[in-house]
Amino acid sequence: MKKFKVIFSSTMALVMILPAVSVTSCGKKNEDQIAKDSPWYSLQRHDICQNYAEETNYYETQFAGYSDDKLYYLTTGQFIIPDDVDYATLDLNDYNFAMLDVYDIEGSLIKSIDIEKDIDITPFLPENQTCPNGIDIWNMKARFEDGKMKCIVDALLFPSWQTNKYYVTYDIDSETVESIELAIEFADDVRVGDVSVGYSNNGSYGFEGYTIDTYTTHTTYAPVVISVTTPDGVNTDYDVSQLLPNLVTSEASDFIYLGEGKALVGFLAGNRIDKYYYTMELDSGALTPYEEDTTWFCNYFSYCNVTYIDGTGYVLTDCNGIKKLDFETKEIAEIFSYDSCNINRFDTRDLSVISITDDQILLTGVFTFYDGAGEANTRVSFYDLQRQDTNPNAGKTMIKAATLTEFDYTFCEAVCNFNETDEDSYIVLDSSYSMMQMYLEGKIRSYTDGFATDGLEEQTELSNQLSIDLLSGDGPDIILDGASYYQLNSDDLLLDLSSEMNFDGLFTNVIDSAKVNGKLYQLPLTIGINGIITHASEVDNGQCGFTFDQYLEFVNGPCNGTDPVDMGQIEFFITALSAMNGDFSDGNSINYDNDEFRSLAQYVNEHVFDPVVAPEDEIVEYYDFSINSLPPVGEYKEDISFGSLIGDYYNNDFADITILGIPSSDGRGPMITVSSSIAVSSKTEHKDACIRFAQTLLSDEVQNSYGTLSSSIPIQIASFESSANTLLGEINNFISKNLEMASVYGFVDPNLPSEEIPASVIDDFESVINSCSQVASLDPEIMIIVKEEMPAYFTGQKELDDVIGLINNRVSTFINERG
Repeated sequence: MKKFKVIFSSTMALVMILPAVSVTSCGKKNEDQIAKDSPWYSLQRHDICQNYAEETNYYETQFAGYSDDKLYYLTTGQFIIPDDVDYATLDLNDYNFAMLDVYDIEGSLIKSIDIEKDIDITPFLPENQTCPNGIDIWNMKARFEDGKMKCIVDALLFPSWQTNKYYVTYDIDSETVESIELAIEFADDVRVGDVSVGYSNNGSYGFEGYTIDTYTTHTTYAPVVISVTTPDGVNTDYDVSQLLPNLVTSEASDFIYLGEGKALVGFLAGNRIDKYYYTMELDSGALTPYEEDTTWFCNYFSYCNVTYIDGTGYVLTDCNGIKKLDFETKEIAEIFSYDSCNINRFDTRDLSVISITDDQILLTGVFTFYDGAGEANTRVSFYDLQRQDTNPNAGKTMIKAATLTEFDYTFCEAVCNFNETDEDSYIVLDSSYSMMQMYLEGKIRSYTDGFATDGLEEQTELSNQLSIDLLSGDGPDIILDGASYYQLNSDDLLLDLSSEMNFDGLFTNVIDSAKVNGKLYQLPLTIGINGIITHASEVDNGQCGFTFDQYLEFVNGPCNGTDPVDMGQIEFFITALSAMNGDFSDGNSINYDNDEFRSLAQYVNEHVFDPVVAPEDEIVEYYDFSINSLPPVGEYKEDISFGSLIGDYYNNDFADITILGIPSSDGRGPMITVSSSIAVSSKTEHKDACIRFAQTLLSDEVQNSYGTLSSSIPIQIASFESSANTLLGEINNFISKNLEMASVYGFVDPNLPSEEIPASVIDDFESVINSCSQVASLDPEIMIIVKEEMPAYFTGQKELDDVIGLINNRVSTFINERG
């Protein structure tokens, strides 16, 4: 979850709120070209703190502040342990570090300070207590104030096992600790089952002389604590469970200063989706329910970095631009459009505003990319945007590219490269059709990439509007990530790409599966696999899926009555239906009056049951970093890639693991889910440029990036094999090192395989890909009809034939009305 930052330096106040700027309108006529006087900002990206990537096992960097043209970053981590280390005498604390790096705005390192060696809390420990391990660097939170860095550090005390948290004020100029004060003490960790969870600092803020720190265990088993120090130096720790005894919360996720000693506090529910907002009087700690609308800002605080700037208020960046939040008018206004620079739009959600004037904008961000196996790669950057007199892209034709989900890093990087190199065209991005934009604007409660029964109404709204715009010629030229929307697959809306592009070296079965009536309207760029992960030894040799009879035998036999799919009736039904969609359409109409539909309905009615669940706000959430273990037989998962499979299940006799299709009438193999796709409007006047760009997304460079920087499977075979070998190497290196450490200490780790995983598993997984013959897709509007009518059969109110008749009539009417 994103946290918002508080910046104190007065030099960061907005000198001038910029007017919203954009390139020009995004029409397709010849006159819609970029003009010379269109606002344009050059962009210089400075990648900093990069030495840690080479020198450490892992590290974490946080932006601490900015003043006098200097940027301050705190990095904590662990240096690489030498291969020849003596594990018997190894003390991991010797390799931990906390460094404060100071940079100028040219990207040059001014100095790097080892602050850990300067922080000695021994004189401040309680009587008869020691801290043999020193400060815990992993939970440090830092902020910059009045030329000094203030950070909270943890100390585990012995023999009491009590955790104290200390405020450290560090003078950067003299490189000395100015003061250390006890911030708060927690007597005991909280136990959730077999897991011990301690308090961590969830946020540290400062507003007009107030200092606020929030503490959480990320579980509803322990109260949230808010520590407030008033301008006159009075500190009070508020136990939220005492102030609000009926509130079920896991953390204070948002802390928004409203002025005059008041703040808006957002408490995260146990389901980690909903929030409850209260107004807090900082001088007294009084909390009262906030009754006004919160949907206009709530999700921005969850998803984006929001920065508080003295004298200005809250600003944020999303994929569209820089925006200012006004809590008096309850509006969000765009003050700068990213159409006016060639920035990677994926990066923008992780950026914080440092400084902004009419002529220059400074931004910074910490970007963590996880490869398919979950290996983290971190980049720390700051951006210097400077206004130019003329637009270097003047005369280029603009191409609008829209997404139905959100723009990923690899696609955005490909757009930046295309815009830099293509002489005739320039791509601008449009998020107005995306589920993510609906989420940010508070129109939907939560955002997921899945499609089963979540957000069907919202998906219908988006796909309908996009269809109308495409049909009228007012829609985008390029459409991203619409492959699951069956409604879009029409000559009236999209081009058939079958004969327009070169598909050499791709998974041909995936291309063929994505075709509709022999036409390729939406080209898969990356895919995942939906299926049941299990041990090959539990199923027949060569089996790639389950008939309903086979699945019932599998559930009642090896699974001992526990359904691996683990869904309620309607969700199970729609998920399985999406795998059989092609059985019900002839290209012009849809008919569910057949044996395939009946067999699915009857199986679900007789063998799938809705679970009994606790209220959502009572769900307990806590972080358990134990290794993910495969259930005794298997489980159903979506969007499986080689990286995610091996990252999750490498400790489960991985060579015996396979993926089978969800139960169907004919026992077909796993289902392909298109993670990323591209389509071209049939009404575009810039077909050649669109095809030219689409072809770049199949290049080695882009497909390799998809393979290593996403949790999906690249559509290019060579890129899949290359990235799979890289991911397997990472896992085997991890296994090898941990086996060596385990042998030194004289025990066998039950969570590790006894040897490295053989390379043959890559061929096995590729065989699974080749066994897929169906792409998961649905028409949201039709699925809503199915969702509304099928419960009458499942609850015994109507016969199946009657329900099928109702569904067919409604679907037929809908298709005729839609035209």
